[in-house]
Amino acid sequence: MGDPFQGTGGLVSREANAPNYGFPMTSKTRPQVINQIEQAIRERSIPAMPRNLIMECRTFVRQKTLPSPRAQEGSNDDRVMAFGLALELYRQYGTHERRAVRRAPRTKTHRYPWERRRVA
Repeated sequence: MGDPFQGTGGLVSREANAPNYGFPMTSKTRPQVINQIEQAIRERSIPAMPRNLIMECRTFVRQKTLPSPRAQEGSNDDRVMAFGLALELYRQYGTHERRAVRRAPRTKTHRYPWERRRVA
């Protein structure tokens, strides 16, 4: 594997204090992510899953070599891992405060434009 910063022309910072974005997918976090997928499917806690995700889940199998489980040869596991990552982040952080509060629906005081002119 080559240097990921090679060919960037110095546009990418290698500073030690640079922020790290993203989720670290390591040998410790990968099983956590996969367990979130397994738990959600077994408990049926997800009301609906896209067909493409279900198809990729069917090709997500245990292998003799690491990383395992993973997609079968010739298949992808991008959607499966993204789904698991979303579940794991939801487990860690929960819902967003602004999104959790629902607003009451607005009621119109008039139905048509000419009704605005009337003053009772």
